[in-house]
Amino acid sequence: MERLNVYELQFLTLIERFQRVWAYEVELTKATRAKRFRPRNLAIWDVMLADRDMFAIDSASWVTSFVERFLDKLSMDDHTDFGVGNAPAEDADDRHFATMQFEARGKAFARLFPVRTRERKSWPEKADIKRLRAELVILASGLEKQRDARAHLYDGKDADTIQNLHFEHVANIFRHVRQILHDVRLLADHSGFHFPDVKEPDADQTARHLVDLLLLGSIQLAVSEWHATPSVDGERERQFLWQHRAAYYEHLHARHDGRAAADERLFNDPDDD
Repeated sequence: MERLNVYELQFLTLIERFQRVWAYEVELTKATRAKRFRPRNLAIWDVMLADRDMFAIDSASWVTSFVERFLDKLSMDDHTDFGVGNAPAEDADDRHFATMQFEARGKAFARLFPVRTRERKSWPEKADIKRLRAELVILASGLEKQRDARAHLYDGKDADTIQNLHFEHVANIFRHVRQILHDVRLLADHSGFHFPDVKEPDADQTARHLVDLLLLGSIQLAVSEWHATPSVDGERERQFLWQHRAAYYEHLHARHDGRAAADERLFNDPDDD
C-alpha cells in the first residue's frame, strides 16, 4: 500500500527527532543532577526549546493527518485488504513459513480490530476503522494540546496552562503507533517496516555538547574551566578531556551543596556573582 509509505517514513523521522529531544533532557539532568540552573548561552537554550516545540507540533500533526487523510480515506476495497486471508493449504510450498505469517497476521488483526475478532470475522468494516480512529485520537490528545500551546505561544490562551508531557508518556504513544503501523503493513501487503526501539537515550554526544554550551556559555570557556578545576585528595591524574569535564561537574556540585541554605545562587552560578 503505497499511501502508507509516506507515513512510515515520516514516523521514522519523528522517532529520530524524539530521541534527540529526549537526549537533551537526559544529558541536562545528568549534568545538573536536577538542580536549578542558569542558561548561560541563550541561543542554545532557544534551539533546544524550539526543537522540543516543533517536535510536539509535528507529532500531533502527523497523527491528525494519519487519521484524517489515511484512515478516513480508506475504501471498502481497502477494508478487504486488511483481512487475515485464508490459512495455507496443506500442500503449500514452505508451509511452515506460510503458517507463521498467517498466525502473525491473525495477531495483528486482533490488535487492530478486537471487536471483529470476537465476532470471528476475518476482515474489518467501517465501524472497526472508526474505532481504530477514535483510539488514536484519544491516545494523542495530550500531543494535540501540546501542539495548540506550542504553535500559538503568544495568543494568551494555553501556553501557561498546558503541562509538558513526560518523555516516557510520549514514548508509550510512539510504541503504540509503531505497532499500529506494523500491523497495518502486515495485513495490507504481508510485509513489514522496521522502526527502531523507542527508549530513553543512553549517551548522546551531541546533546551532551549542547548541554555543556548551555551551562558554560562557550566551548572556549568550557575547556578552560575544565582544565582549571582543582584536584581533590586521592584523585588520579587526568589524561583525557572527559576526565576534566567530569571533575569540573563534581566540583560544581560540591561547591553548590556546600553553600548555605539561604544562598540563592543557582547550580552553575560562579562564586563571584
